[in-house]
Amino acid sequence: MVVLEGDWRAAPIGNATYMVTDDPDARIAITFNGHGVRITRALGPDYGIAALELDGAPLTELVDGELQPVQLDNVSPEVAQADPYTVEAVTLDAAGEETRDVGVHTLMIRNTGARNPDSTGVRMAVDLIEVMAPPRQANILAPLGILLVNEVVGLAVAWFVLQRPLRGLAASMTTKRAILLALVIYAAVAAWGFVLDSVLEFWLLAFMVATVQGGSQALSRSLYASMSPAAKSGEFFGFFSVSEKFAGIIGPIIFGLVIGLTAAATGTPSPRPAVLSLIVLFIVGGFLLTRVDEEAGRRIAREEDARFIDVE
Repeated sequence: MVVLEGDWRAAPIGNATYMVTDDPDARIAITFNGHGVRITRALGPDYGIAALELDGAPLTELVDGELQPVQLDNVSPEVAQADPYTVEAVTLDAAGEETRDVGVHTLMIRNTGARNPDSTGVRMAVDLIEVMAPPRQANILAPLGILLVNEVVGLAVAWFVLQRPLRGLAASMTTKRAILLALVIYAAVAAWGFVLDSVLEFWLLAFMVATVQGGSQALSRSLYASMSPAAKSGEFFGFFSVSEKFAGIIGPIIFGLVIGLTAAATGTPSPRPAVLSLIVLFIVGGFLLTRVDEEAGRRIAREEDARFIDVE
C-alpha cells in the first residue's frame, strides 16, 4: 500500500511516469509484506535530499564505524535519470549477526526540504516500488534425503501392505491404461508447476516426472510396435519419429503464445500460465489414445504381414 502526503503530481521522466513533488514537507509511506523493497528515484540538478524511516524509526547505515541516518542526496548535474535504491529490514541476533526480518513493514520517504549546495531545488521523484522476494535457501541434501526416504517407504508399503489388495489392479493394468495413468501424472505435474514456489517442490515434481518418463515412453513404443506390421516397421517408426519431433515444436509454440498473451494482459510475462497450458496436450493425447482399438490394430498388422509374406 502506498500513501502520499503533501503536494504530488504525475510527470514523465525519460520513458517512465514518476510521482514528483517540490513540497518540502511531502512524504510517501510504503507498507509492504516482505523483508525489503526496491525503489526507483530520479536524480537531477534541481533535486533535494530525502530521509528514510522504517517502521517509525530513522533508517541508519554504517559510516566510518558509526551508525548514521540515511540521507538520499538526489542531486545530479545531468538531466533527471532513474536510480534504484534498496531498503532491507534486518535484525541483529545475540551474536551480532544480521538476519532479514520478513513481515509487514512501513517505509517512509520524506522530503527534508534540504538540498546540496550544487542543487537548485528540493524536488523529489519516485517511480517503481518493488517488494523484494525473500531469499531462498537451497539445500540439496534435504530433497535428496526426502526422496530416499520416500523410495524406502514406498517400497515397504508396496511390498508389505499393498501387494495383495492391489494385485487385481496390477493385473488389469494394460499398456494403454498405464500410458493414460502417466498422462494423468504429467497433467498433475503441470498443475503443480503453476503454483510451484520452493526448491523442495521442484525436486518433488522432478521425482514425479521420473516415475513416469521412461516407462511412458517405453510403453508407448511397445504399444505402437504391437500394432505395426513387422514388414513395414521402418515406415511406421519413421512416421512415429517425425510425429514425436512435432511435440518439440507445438509445445514451445503454445508455451510462447501463452507467455505473450499473459504479458499483453497483465504487463508482466509469466511462465506459470504457460506451464499450466501444457495440460491441453495431455488431455488431447489421452482422448485420442482412448479411441485406439488395440486388438483391431494388432489384427490388421498380422493380416498385413501375412499378405506381404504371401506376395513374397
